[in-house]
Amino acid sequence: MLKILNMNESTVKKLNVLITAMVGVAIGLSIAQGNYLITLIVVIAGLATIRFISNKARTKGIVLEDERLELTTIKASDKTFRVVTVVLVTFGFVLKALNNVLGDTLLYIGCLMLIVYLVFYRYYASKLGGV
Repeated sequence: MLKILNMNESTVKKLNVLITAMVGVAIGLSIAQGNYLITLIVVIAGLATIRFISNKARTKGIVLEDERLELTTIKASDKTFRVVTVVLVTFGFVLKALNNVLGDTLLYIGCLMLIVYLVFYRYYASKLGGV
């Protein structure tokens, strides 16, 4: 707790890595035991803790992310979304052609991802003055 009071960028990054590792271990153990509720609780607690630490760092004036890193994150998430959607839809069509019910599920998930993407795209386009 004393480390949090003397927080700097390095400390925040180390705490985030530590929390992520602890959440990963807890998820592995809870899945091995078959207790999925603990998995959900651990993930939510880990995200909340990381969010709390990040907010505390911002209030102390610590810059955790600059414009370059933010642009890299935006591009990486966009490419990840596109690749995952294409792979889901492709596997969905292949499984659908093989008369597998899982094909329908993958196609529905692909459609849901596209709908969510379009909703967020329209929201940010109107908020940021785009289309």
